[in-house]
Amino acid sequence: MESTMKIVGSPEQEAFWDEIVNGKAHLILQARAGTGKTFSCIEGSKRLLEEHPEMVIKMVAYNKSIATELQTKVPEQVEAQTMHSLGLAVIKQHAYRTGTKFGKIGNNWKTKNILEGMGYKVGKGRDFKKDVLAFVQIMEKVVSLAKNTMLDFESWIRYKKEFDAMIAHYGIHLNGKEEEVYHLLPEVLEKSKEFGPGIGIDFDDMIWLPIVLNMRIHQVDVLFVDEAQDLNRSRQELAIRSAGRLVLVGDDRQAIYGFTGADAQSMENMERELRKRIAYGDFELPQSVRIMPLTVSRRCPKSHVELAKDIVPDFKAMDDAKEGAIDTIAHDVLFDQVQKGDLIICRMNAPLMGVALRLLQEGLPVNIQGRDFQRGLISMIKKIAGKKTTVEELHLKVEQYLDRETARLLAQNRPTETQVELLKDQVSCIQYLCEGQTTVDDVIERIKSLFVDVETVGDVVLLSSVHRAKGLEAETVFILEPSKMPHPMAKMDWEKHQEMNIKYVAITRSLNRLVMVG
Repeated sequence: MESTMKIVGSPEQEAFWDEIVNGKAHLILQARAGTGKTFSCIEGSKRLLEEHPEMVIKMVAYNKSIATELQTKVPEQVEAQTMHSLGLAVIKQHAYRTGTKFGKIGNNWKTKNILEGMGYKVGKGRDFKKDVLAFVQIMEKVVSLAKNTMLDFESWIRYKKEFDAMIAHYGIHLNGKEEEVYHLLPEVLEKSKEFGPGIGIDFDDMIWLPIVLNMRIHQVDVLFVDEAQDLNRSRQELAIRSAGRLVLVGDDRQAIYGFTGADAQSMENMERELRKRIAYGDFELPQSVRIMPLTVSRRCPKSHVELAKDIVPDFKAMDDAKEGAIDTIAHDVLFDQVQKGDLIICRMNAPLMGVALRLLQEGLPVNIQGRDFQRGLISMIKKIAGKKTTVEELHLKVEQYLDRETARLLAQNRPTETQVELLKDQVSCIQYLCEGQTTVDDVIERIKSLFVDVETVGDVVLLSSVHRAKGLEAETVFILEPSKMPHPMAKMDWEKHQEMNIKYVAITRSLNRLVMVG
């Protein structure tokens, strides 16, 4: 029998639930690390449906695995999905309504195919054109960012300003092709609006097309948006258009994905945009925006909260939270202390590789978080190594590749410290993973066997960059090279701010013991 016992939350949670049920404002829940934001949203939706069973409610999660798990916890009437599935449903409804046929969903070659149709043919075999491939890769990145940031390419006055700002903000190296990219981008974006057979819909299109084509969107009554601090401009706009009332949930100090196209001030900008649209009369019911706090961590020990308060002053521990421990050890001592179930994190990836290999040698089961990073490493190896390349030759080739690419990056006029550091990190990872291997295929198989995507640490030692550790927790967490947070590669103000956010995320992963290594 289902329990009818009423859940009693903290004063902050009860205030949030009361506002959800009895208020009319758009809500922004500023939820600090480990404060129970997901539970608070699920309970809020339950209470809302108890009072208003006719309401249509959706919850948007950051990725598919989280959405799938969330669906098992929300009330039956609530649909949990990703922002991409939300946007794709709009496209399909539009196609059905207008009798339009759509092409392949998830066409990752869409921009490349458009460019080929415009004469930028990479070719194969003897006809392969390396310079054309390099340009196509630049255009793919620029087109993706243009979609994510909702670049205005139809107004030439705004386009010039927004284009320059985008290139500078993300430090994109255009390899001396600034003018060509500038003039070509609007034409590629215009062609990207098409999504019929033979053209299709790429990952960015799922959110961008409903906005840029002004498709009719059937609004739900309430839309909960998780991880609102990591929304890019296209996701922000789709969220606003998809609901009569928004509940945005996130932690502005956990915004760490600005380098991918996410809006570094997403929650602040969403608040500003909602207030502006209320003033313009875009919403019938919500006539205000209310910001509510969730500051008491149910995860973090008191000593860890005190450390994090240097970055986030309003962060609090529960009164009955354990004290926890913060230790500092030398690098070699790590291997005497680490056990299955522990989490080892680092600002960069390369230091994790050496630790992972030594732990394997000592017989401990090891996984490294991040299949996306795995794919990047394998792609780089295949790009610079032939089928008959030996491991010794691969070592030399990656060094030569690093020298060439670093020289090319540093020759650009725009800031490139981030790209150089990330490139060095990838090359160092490959060099670590070559150790003890005989062939290039052996290296690739080692990479495939080590990397995973998991939601919990499990019965292994899990190693992860801080970015990929977001959402993970463990009793004991080791932080490698803590002096690299903030990282010296951060030059722009928004980068420096996000570096401090990264440190905050790292500090708040442990349930008991936090260990600084090195």
